[in-house]
Amino acid sequence: MDWLDRFLYKDIPAGSIVGFHRYPNGRDTQKPHNGFQSRSHEWNRLQALAGGHKLFLTETGLSQGPHRIKRPFPLCWLNENHWISQEEQAAAMALEWAIWEPRGVLGMTWYQHRDGNYYQDLLNNYGIYAADGNEKAIVETFKNILL
Repeated sequence: MDWLDRFLYKDIPAGSIVGFHRYPNGRDTQKPHNGFQSRSHEWNRLQALAGGHKLFLTETGLSQGPHRIKRPFPLCWLNENHWISQEEQAAAMALEWAIWEPRGVLGMTWYQHRDGNYYQDLLNNYGIYAADGNEKAIVETFKNILL
């Protein structure tokens, strides 16, 4: 969050809403970012930087994969790709919102609407809809959050 601290060199106008992105480091959405002891520690720092302004999670998400599992030398030849299920992706969305909603975050934007066409690329598998347009398990979670 050092970048945000540098950005906020002057007062944020009254009534402004501060938007922020928060992606996990890897597959574990509950693991705090480097430099923080917990997700609550992240929140406290973000809230302090926002200076009491309302917050909106403008972008978050979790790709189904492939997540590269890297092993240290000499076992690096055992590196492999790991995929998470649609249900795991849906659970990640529910957990993410469960962290932010009680803290008064106004809303959450999930990246992205639809998977891309290249299944073997991490960035193409964040969607709430599959590349063919079919609903993924995360759609029900999304509806439950909205209602």
